[in-house]
Amino acid sequence: MTTPRIVVPDGDPEANALIRAALEGSGRSFEVDWHTDVPASVDEWVRRTREADAIILSWGLPTEVLHRAERLRVVSFCGTGVSDHVDLAVAEERGITVLPVRGYGDNAVAEHALGLLFSVLMRVPEADRAVRSGRWSEDQEWDSNWAPRWELKGKRVGVVGLGGIGRRFAELAAACGMEVVAWSRGVEGVDPRTGIRLLSLGELFATSDAVSLHLALNDETRLMVDDALLRSMKPSAVLINTARGGLVDTTALAAVLEEGRILGAGADVFDAEPASADNPLVRAPRSVLTPHSGFNTHEASSELMRLAVKNVVDFFDGSA
Repeated sequence: MTTPRIVVPDGDPEANALIRAALEGSGRSFEVDWHTDVPASVDEWVRRTREADAIILSWGLPTEVLHRAERLRVVSFCGTGVSDHVDLAVAEERGITVLPVRGYGDNAVAEHALGLLFSVLMRVPEADRAVRSGRWSEDQEWDSNWAPRWELKGKRVGVVGLGGIGRRFAELAAACGMEVVAWSRGVEGVDPRTGIRLLSLGELFATSDAVSLHLALNDETRLMVDDALLRSMKPSAVLINTARGGLVDTTALAAVLEEGRILGAGADVFDAEPASADNPLVRAPRSVLTPHSGFNTHEASSELMRLAVKNVVDFFDGSA
């Protein structure tokens, strides 16, 4: 039996080291073609992948590869939103299995969401800038745009979406002494996996001190956090989004921040990425922004590559 050939067409030294470690621990033998940059043209993509039985993919795969890689049987995508990176219809037509990696960053993103909540409440970025510029007392100008801080203990947090990240965030929030409530599509009463009380979306937004979003983006969820929901929040409330930027009406969120209708917001995701200077959130006060980096920890990256390799191993073992 011919040893399957894996091609890593768009890797980098760090990712390749993690993939190599995962392959060594898999107990399976593969031929591997390593690359440490993204192909500069479609022709280069095709050249690198022409002899591939499997591809471990980090970025977008040109559709031409699916047509011209005659041996290709499986693509293991290092992430969740594979439909944005691979033409699934063409892959199916060509009989190529496409496998995403799920769950690898649940803890990392949940911790990042909690970190954003702390950063907004404690005004960490602004306080840091104040100290570095020689301002110290909280009654000075740097503090004037913020409402009084509040502690997490005893406050209500609404978790929108109870997938792996949402459940982990709920655990972390509960450990901080928060009352956790949630909204989950198609489920009412109490979530059977966690025992968390479920509310309508309207009640959750209106009664929570903090709301954290943990949903996939699709036709049902796009712009679900609209102007009406945002304006129903408490003046002291905080919105955290580490899920997808398209869940939120960005213009409406920037407006309620400008008007002081809510205490603040933290976002790791944007409706267009990278976020441009004219994105309303970039200019909005009382907001803490990070560059879609919540998933990017050493532990999550190691798990991501382990699972990406496992996809390939399981496929050739017949269990994928």
